[in-house]
Amino acid sequence: MDARTAAALADARRRHIVLQLVVAEQSLSGLAAITGMSLSLLHYHVVRLLALGLIGIARQEHRSGRPVKYYRAVARTFFVPAHVAGRSPGETLLAELLASLDQSRARDPHEGIRYFIDDQMNPRMQRTGGEAGATRSAEEVWSIIHLDEQQLKAVGNEIRALLSQYAGPGHSRARPYLGYCVFAPRR
Repeated sequence: MDARTAAALADARRRHIVLQLVVAEQSLSGLAAITGMSLSLLHYHVVRLLALGLIGIARQEHRSGRPVKYYRAVARTFFVPAHVAGRSPGETLLAELLASLDQSRARDPHEGIRYFIDDQMNPRMQRTGGEAGATRSAEEVWSIIHLDEQQLKAVGNEIRALLSQYAGPGHSRARPYLGYCVFAPRR
């Protein structure tokens, strides 16, 4: 995959179009109904996605005037190597998360970070403070943990399972939160 193709998948609109065409073939009007984009904007993106080879014409339906073209993604999945991807799609969400945390901290002048050594002699930091009885708008958890490769995979699976419990349709009236959990080796 080249940098231009990777950039097309990094673009939210184009990625949305391609992934909708993985699900089912669609005409431009069908895509417009799904994506909420105008026909002219869709046509612009579809032409470029065709040129990059990410989508193709699945079939044409003949009618008076111009035939209706139905488009389909050329694959069910797309892999973008890290060295080609450039900026990670998660970087935009990370920037949003950091801005939200800063905004949350700025709301309450009594809120802060407590740094300490825990009972196992590990350095820790904990978000603390806030007005008595006030609802916190964010929750931070930091920890240094020791894992082997198998444990790392198990923890990741457990966190995904836990988060999926709160991502379901039963929680649609609750306030949306952006969460990020990552485990990286310390240097």
